[in-house]
Amino acid sequence: MEKEKGTVYLIPTFLSDVPFDSVMAPRVRDEIRSISYFAVENEKTARRYIKKVVPEKDISSLVFYPIGKHSDDAMISSYLAPCLQGHDLGVISEAGVPAVADPGALVVERAHGMGIRVIPLCGPSSVLMGLMASGLSGQCFAFNGYLPVDKAGRRARLRELEALSLKNSQAQIFIETPYRNVQMFDDILSSCASHTSLCVASDITGPDEYIRTMTVAGWKSSGVRPDIHKKPTVFIIQQKGVKK
Repeated sequence: MEKEKGTVYLIPTFLSDVPFDSVMAPRVRDEIRSISYFAVENEKTARRYIKKVVPEKDISSLVFYPIGKHSDDAMISSYLAPCLQGHDLGVISEAGVPAVADPGALVVERAHGMGIRVIPLCGPSSVLMGLMASGLSGQCFAFNGYLPVDKAGRRARLRELEALSLKNSQAQIFIETPYRNVQMFDDILSSCASHTSLCVASDITGPDEYIRTMTVAGWKSSGVRPDIHKKPTVFIIQQKGVKK
């Protein structure tokens, strides 16, 4: 008789330093308590997170598998081997939910290929929470990850996304490395049309949480310069037809 397979649990982590109960579902703690195998983006961060959530857990007894852009199919398959023996595997991202803009997606894809059940657990997602609070289209939206680093390429991509947002009535979501947030903000204001809406959602769930949506013209005329330097930030743009 074939041994029952374990399950891959997608375990969310904090977006900021807040109490567990303020942002996480109780089941997250329950599953962490019972899991011994983890595929993680950053082992040091994962160890610290597990110790904070389940202080009594013996961290030295756990097995951690590193996942990143260099992880190949054979490596990921080996990480899932415990599931074939009936053990569960937890996937932990650096921040927020795993497998969204995160190498955990590699584990999820392979798990499906191996017939292993995947269960996502409830927790904070900066992408979804930013969209929820933006007032922009939650019916049709696209997450684009990081835009080009070079200025010319970034501005060209912004104009492409702006055109798509108008054509498809679609909110366009993207992120930036925190130390380049201010440059991104400035490029949006200089590249996009005056009636295009821009939402800046920064430090979500944190003490400096800031979420504001205005048109490009509104941002310019208000003189508001959000304090987003080196803070995790989500940008969302959407151009709508000009009312006549």
